[in-house]
Amino acid sequence: MNLELETWNLELALNEALQSESPQLKRAMGLWDLVLFNLTAVVSIRWFATAGRTGPSSLTLWVLAALLFFIPQGIAVFYLSTLYPEEGGIYRWTRRAFGDFHGFFCGWCYWVSNLVFFPALLMFAAGAAAYIGGPSYVWLGGRGWFSFSVALVLLWVAITANVLGLNVGKWVQNIGGLATWVPAMLLVVFGAVSYWKSGSANAFSARAMTPSWDLGTLSFWSTIAFAFAGLELGPIMSGEIRDPRRHIPRALVISGALIAMVYLAGTWAVLVVLPASKVDVVTGTLQTIDAVARRAGFGSVAQLMGLLLPLSTLGGTGAWLAGSARIPFVAGIDRFLPPAFARVHPRWHTPYVAILTQGVLASLFLVLSFPGSTVAETYLLLSELSIIVYFIPYLYLFLCAMRFNRREGGAVAVPGGRLSIWLGSITGFAVTLLAIVVSLIPSSAVTNPWLYEAKLVGGSVFFLAVGLVLYSRRRL
Repeated sequence: MNLELETWNLELALNEALQSESPQLKRAMGLWDLVLFNLTAVVSIRWFATAGRTGPSSLTLWVLAALLFFIPQGIAVFYLSTLYPEEGGIYRWTRRAFGDFHGFFCGWCYWVSNLVFFPALLMFAAGAAAYIGGPSYVWLGGRGWFSFSVALVLLWVAITANVLGLNVGKWVQNIGGLATWVPAMLLVVFGAVSYWKSGSANAFSARAMTPSWDLGTLSFWSTIAFAFAGLELGPIMSGEIRDPRRHIPRALVISGALIAMVYLAGTWAVLVVLPASKVDVVTGTLQTIDAVARRAGFGSVAQLMGLLLPLSTLGGTGAWLAGSARIPFVAGIDRFLPPAFARVHPRWHTPYVAILTQGVLASLFLVLSFPGSTVAETYLLLSELSIIVYFIPYLYLFLCAMRFNRREGGAVAVPGGRLSIWLGSITGFAVTLLAIVVSLIPSSAVTNPWLYEAKLVGGSVFFLAVGLVLYSRRRL
């Protein structure tokens, strides 16, 4: 009886806290806001360069990742967000399915993964921003102090917008979504023009498009699966979505089709224009757009792209800040984290403590990541570390779908029925587990594998250990 009363009191506290964020905030996002939010959160044109570096076989890997991970992810999110459209999303689903510890641990991993995800995302923007000043300033993109400074400024712009409220922050995400699609469409159009005029820089033969499945390919597999992740972010903010049971599934279908299409088309365009060996992992997409524009007689567009790509990245950062900050906010209400995390700003009605804490820690981690590494190695390290920690909640996501599918049965209509949930969850779980394991394999671009592995494994263990300590000292 006491346990039931305690649970009821916590639910009341959660509802009161959400209501304090005002009706305007709770109803800030409609269907197309959510579609743009998904596109901004998931699509990052930095992955075009990463895939292009792998060669034509990356197109096959995109298709396999879509079938074995992206579609299963969409089915699981569709099912869980319709069954339980709750603020906190994956954290609350896991808590419902497996209890307090697993709910906290899942939410903790989801939140802290962003501490390394933001710096990696923003370093890509810094590399692109170096092109704004023209060819004579491109060298700045390889300088650590420049990448650090630009990344830090963009991070705190996104933080400020989200502290001011989702009614303000959603415009950062929407602008970021549009700024993603303009370069992506230009890339595809220019790639088609280049192919028509000059043919392809890489051969798209059956042999070239067949993955070799060596260590390099396995390492890239984790990256390509990570590029498809993020559909669960919107449901975390169910409290701010109008009619979530109706809009979340529709947004998943619309944005999912667009995401898969743009990744395939963008990678193809990069491979048409540049030999795989010459694609830069940080600025390869901008390289491609500018090279094609010059070849087609349009002149340099690098400065324009140097402006749009940071805006695109800013939108992605804002989307992940807005969503992931709800995890410690709800955990603060549930008393797994200090009560300060459950505070909302008296004027802007946002979980400002959670947002600001995440910003401070992400800034600190950005500072600690540079010593002993080049910009490219730091970028790879942050990307792989975020994959390892971020994919732990994905294991929970698929386990939750399987558990509720067995417990709730056909309570929610899902395309393909209960069988699609079982098949998708089992496949998605296996791919996620494989992605975590192969993320530990250092890339051939790493010059000091031992230092790289020490940072990668040490950082992962540190984040997980801190979460366990916090749970053991939780406020009872």
